[in-house]
Amino acid sequence: MSKEKINAMGSKLKQLRKASGLTQMELANHLNVCRETISAIENGKQAQLDTLGIPKLIKWRQICESNAKEAGLIKSIVEDLLRIIENGLR
Repeated sequence: MSKEKINAMGSKLKQLRKASGLTQMELANHLNVCRETISAIENGKQAQLDTLGIPKLIKWRQICESNAKEAGLIKSIVEDLLRIIENGLR
């Protein structure tokens, strides 16, 4: 995946976390990772994203959805994120 796509994905993951009202530390605790890992991913560090893996990315989404205050906003961000992933795999 290109650096541009990784950055876009990190940005969307950050939007997703913020829309759910979670801090980096709270999300990190849910995912059993350190806060620095969340920060690195949100800032487009591919190595951290690769290390996190698909199962924890799915859990990231689920945690954010369960904490969401605006379901429509979360849905929109997730749809954007999925488009980035799909386009990055081509």
